[in-house]
Amino acid sequence: MKLSKHIWKDEYELKVQILDDQHKKFITIINLLVDTINKKNVKNNMPQIFFKLMNHVENYFLQEEILLKKYPECDFENLQKDHLYFINRIAKFQNDFNEKGPNIASKLLEFLNYWLSDRIKTYNKNNIVYLQENDN
Repeated sequence: MKLSKHIWKDEYELKVQILDDQHKKFITIINLLVDTINKKNVKNNMPQIFFKLMNHVENYFLQEEILLKKYPECDFENLQKDHLYFINRIAKFQNDFNEKGPNIASKLLEFLNYWLSDRIKTYNKNNIVYLQENDN
């Protein structure tokens, strides 16, 4: 059974261009993983996916932290903890892939899908109101 790709949905829209662009890039990386799993090319493509993912999130998280740090109403400390958790979790997936092989790809996809749904739809929307009200 083929896995379905993500498409950008209105429910993901934060109406803060820099963050919406970052989320679109994140979806592109998730879709690259979906393609890799569907084509059964996990062994060859996972190093590139890990590289793209870590490069993307480090840049994105830094931008988000810079934007939100100036608003005391935002839960900045927990935001940083969430970011560190995500980076450590991806590093663990990468280590597991190196030790255990391609079977880790589906677990990584599950984690990324959860992060996309939970992060964009809930946590970001709770903080993002400050950006929408003050930066637009």
